[in-house]
Amino acid sequence: MNRRVFVKVLGALSLSLGLGAAATAHAAEVIKIGVDPNGRNINDKCGSTDPEALVEKVREVRADIGIALDGDADRVLIVDENGHVVDGDQLMAVIAESWKEDGRLAKPGIVATVMSNLGLERYLKSIGLSLARTAVGDRYVLE
Repeated sequence: MNRRVFVKVLGALSLSLGLGAAATAHAAEVIKIGVDPNGRNINDKCGSTDPEALVEKVREVRADIGIALDGDADRVLIVDENGHVVDGDQLMAVIAESWKEDGRLAKPGIVATVMSNLGLERYLKSIGLSLARTAVGDRYVLE
C-alpha cells in the first residue's frame, strides 16, 4: 500500500511504525506546496490561513491527509481525505477529550487564545472541561 500524505510545511515527516504490520509498509509520499519563501510571500494563498490550495491538492492527488501551518508555524489545520478542513479548535477539542480520558491533563481544562470560537468552549464544557482564554501570542498561552 502506498499512502500519499500531503504536507504543506517545510520540513521532514517522521514516522514510528511500531515494529508491527505497518513496519513493512512503504514510506509515505510527501507532496509539498508553499515551500518557496521570498521574504514577502508569507501566508500568500497558502498555509493554515488560506487552506484552499491544500484542499485542492489533497483532492487532486487523492492524499490521505493534508497538514497546513501558517508562516511562523503556530497555527495548524488538517484536511481529511475528502477535502474537509479540520481547524485548530476542532483539533484542540479532540486532543483535550482524549487527554482527559487518558488522565493526561494536569487540570480539567485547556488554554487557548481569544481567537478560539465559542463552539470550542461549549463543547469542552459539555465534557467537563474548562477553557481559559488568553491574549494572542505564545507568551500569553505559556503564562
